[in-house]
Amino acid sequence: MTESSLVAGKFAEFFSTWSVALPTSAIDERRDGSMYARGWTVRWRWHDSGALEVRASHRMTNERWWVINPDGSEEHRRVPTETVAYMPGDDLAQIKAEHRAARKAHGEAVTAAGMDFEELDPALLQKAPVESTMVWRCDGDPWQVTELAPRPLA
Repeated sequence: MTESSLVAGKFAEFFSTWSVALPTSAIDERRDGSMYARGWTVRWRWHDSGALEVRASHRMTNERWWVINPDGSEEHRRVPTETVAYMPGDDLAQIKAEHRAARKAHGEAVTAAGMDFEELDPALLQKAPVESTMVWRCDGDPWQVTELAPRPLA
């Protein structure tokens, strides 16, 4: 098993509930890219070391950002929460300001790392059934639509 296939296997393991995996060309050629599949928006980027950096956000959960190393180990990046929580008596203005600052710093870190999500033409998403397809591309290539395997039964 090559390092790329081990890393891609760890990626697929995370997304196994949704039957989502990296496209073959992204693995074989270690190409960076983006995808939309079953509620997920994903950006991936290969490092020279063979590690794969992944940023993923789902419409029903918080964002995740991690690196899958060639040995299969993972390093998780800090991602600020998407919600603001507070207790009675807390300084709500301060809590909101801290949350805005954390989100701003996160956005700057994402951009600096080249992990911004790509904008997708909504017309393309309308052509691709959300539950059964993956819309993806390797950087610099046109968008493609791939049929996904059925989701595993729970």
